[in-house]
Amino acid sequence: PGYHITDTTPLVTMEEHSLPQQFVSTFTDLIHLDLNDTLKAHFSVTNRLTETIAEFASKLGGVYDKFAGELKLLVKTFRRKNDDLKKERHLSQSNLFSTWEAMLMEVDGEAMSCTELATSLEQTISQPLLEFGAKKKSQYKKLFAYRDKIEEGMSKAGEVLQKRHREYSELWPRCQNQDRDTMKENAVLRCHNAHNSYVIHLCGLNTTASEVHASALPSLLADLSDIRLSMGCEMQLKLASQLNLLQKRHISVIHRLQQYGSALQLVDSKADIEKFTQSLKVTPLSAQPPKPFQNPDVSSIGEFLKNELVLDILTEAALTAKHSELKVQAISCGEKLSRLQKELSSVKSLHVKYTENSDHGDPKTLEDDILRLNQELRLLNIEKKATASQLALFAPLKDDLDVSDGDTMERRFLLRKGVSSTGILHAFDWHNYKRPTSCWYCKGLLKGLFRQGLKCKACRMNVHEKCKNKVQYCKGSKKKQSSTDSSSLTPTYDSPVTLRKTVSLSNEDIYEVPPDSVAPPEQRESLVRLRTIRKSMNRDSGLHSASSSPMGTLEGSAGLPPVVSVVFWLVM
Repeated sequence: PGYHITDTTPLVTMEEHSLPQQFVSTFTDLIHLDLNDTLKAHFSVTNRLTETIAEFASKLGGVYDKFAGELKLLVKTFRRKNDDLKKERHLSQSNLFSTWEAMLMEVDGEAMSCTELATSLEQTISQPLLEFGAKKKSQYKKLFAYRDKIEEGMSKAGEVLQKRHREYSELWPRCQNQDRDTMKENAVLRCHNAHNSYVIHLCGLNTTASEVHASALPSLLADLSDIRLSMGCEMQLKLASQLNLLQKRHISVIHRLQQYGSALQLVDSKADIEKFTQSLKVTPLSAQPPKPFQNPDVSSIGEFLKNELVLDILTEAALTAKHSELKVQAISCGEKLSRLQKELSSVKSLHVKYTENSDHGDPKTLEDDILRLNQELRLLNIEKKATASQLALFAPLKDDLDVSDGDTMERRFLLRKGVSSTGILHAFDWHNYKRPTSCWYCKGLLKGLFRQGLKCKACRMNVHEKCKNKVQYCKGSKKKQSSTDSSSLTPTYDSPVTLRKTVSLSNEDIYEVPPDSVAPPEQRESLVRLRTIRKSMNRDSGLHSASSSPMGTLEGSAGLPPVVSVVFWLVM
């Protein structure tokens, strides 16, 4: 029987190997079984990153190649246009032509540099990196296969050890319970053999596990680390190469653009304009001479009128209306000019503010407004001067026509009542004509289905709307020419305010006094007083057989001097 060889070393397996208390800091210490999948995933991601970088370099090269083709096509198109433009270059002597051609050459050089960059990206980065990634992928897969085999061998050795331990555990009780010597010796032999086999396997497994953890796995992980390091270095190198290629291209572009900018600074648009102006060899031209006043055809009969306004009993109404219109237009032009100047000043100050600080706004958005306001100011200045020159034509008529600048309360009251300072205004209103009717002024037909024109309520005059301000003052209601009633010889104005001119009037020039139903209410009292005075004067001086001139009748029969007659007319 002798003695029993026992091993007090505890059973240690790979699963029972615990992590160290402190975190590992080197890649070769990652020998834990549960980190195997993590390491595989890490290398897989690294390899995919390599493939992605290589694919990006290839795609980037394709984009640059496509861009280069588009640039070449663009340059080719505009060179054809430039060739056509050279035929008319003599019309614009400017340095901009040579600068423009330099720009085309610069874009063409950019296309060539893009083509070279695309070729370099494909040949020096994309293809080599893809090949390198595929090679390293094959290597780290082999290393992980080696590690799997080591772990598989360790797992099988552990299973054998468990089997030996079970055999030893089964034979040990039998060895202790046998009574006969022969059977006991057999049991002890078998037990001791099982024990020895278990101890041998345990020792070999522990030694193997120790060697695997101490040497084999760290060595394998070192190889993996080298592969990972080489992959990282290669990607870094290729990215650096890509950066260098882009930097070289951009440095070349910047250098060319600097040269182009230096040439561009030599362009002087002001000098180009002066050069173009001098090349035309045009003599100075003075201001455009005014167009002379032209008389009608020589074959016309009668004395020609002068280059001045004609004021008589027929044109007075139209001239008065035109003068009022021009004065209103002049005032309106002045107000608009003041408003536009303030608006332009405000927009320009805002443009300066935007130019100094672009955060407040884009100054380009105000340039169109400045151009528009300048154009409106130019047009208004022209209109103002033209209106002033037209008003100057009325200056010689200030004694015979009310062209005063004042706008008194009395004048505004009379205008609202339809009375001017020199005569009665027409009471025009829209009218529906049932038969063809022509305009009194232009003799044109009043066209339309209804509301064809305007009819005066007092004198029944028919005119177009466009002609209403061109006719003479209203003559009142029409009466039969054969009537000898003294009322037909009354003054022609149905208003106490009359003409200031002291000229004799014929029968054709006399306005008839309208009936009270036609005259405005505010004028009826004056008409009644007018008729009463005339009847009393006619009764006392026998004016029933008077001549056709009411002024002459009053002066001759009544014995009134001319001055008194004029005062009488003004009072009425």
